[in-house]
Amino acid sequence: MRNLWAVAVVAISLSTTAAKPRDERPYPQMKREPTPFVIITNEVHIPTAWKFNPVFWFKNYDDPEPPAKMWPGDPHRHFKWYWRNPFHNLTFYVIGIADKTFVRAGQFPARTFAPDGGWNWAVSKYKCLRLPFVSYQRGSFRFYFGWRNRGNFGFEFKFSEPKKKLPSKQGDQSAGDDAGARSSPGSGRIIATSMAGRNRNEA
Repeated sequence: MRNLWAVAVVAISLSTTAAKPRDERPYPQMKREPTPFVIITNEVHIPTAWKFNPVFWFKNYDDPEPPAKMWPGDPHRHFKWYWRNPFHNLTFYVIGIADKTFVRAGQFPARTFAPDGGWNWAVSKYKCLRLPFVSYQRGSFRFYFGWRNRGNFGFEFKFSEPKKKLPSKQGDQSAGDDAGARSSPGSGRIIATSMAGRNRNEA
């Protein structure tokens, strides 16, 4: 019996010694690209007391007057204007952070939709808040949900003909649906873009 155990031990030792050594070369390290981000600077200041006033929720701080071409001569044009886009101030300044300076990181952080269609995602970071955003566009289908590129909350789910893209000026990367990522009258917004360590200022 002891001879059998000795033979087994010798056989195992010989097979282990004769085995070819494994390739111990280390695997190449995976390089993780930094997530693109933009710094959104909103120069709008909304007093905190206003945000607790329900009347303020229904108004439109950025565009309080309807455009001249909408309902000209109608005595109820202001009422219609507020009901055309109700809860503007609520989505921008109460549950939104459109009056704060924050960082927005994601796949295409300065845009609402991916430039070539498909999925886009982003996270707006303000102090301890992390506000998510996701969108999808393919053909006539458009969807988004969450906090957009100015910090306002919104959602959309619809089928419609895609808008024709107008030729943009050199350096303009915010044409079409992403015009909200540029400065506009009344908002006084400035975006300082920093993508993977490269800084670029857009007024």
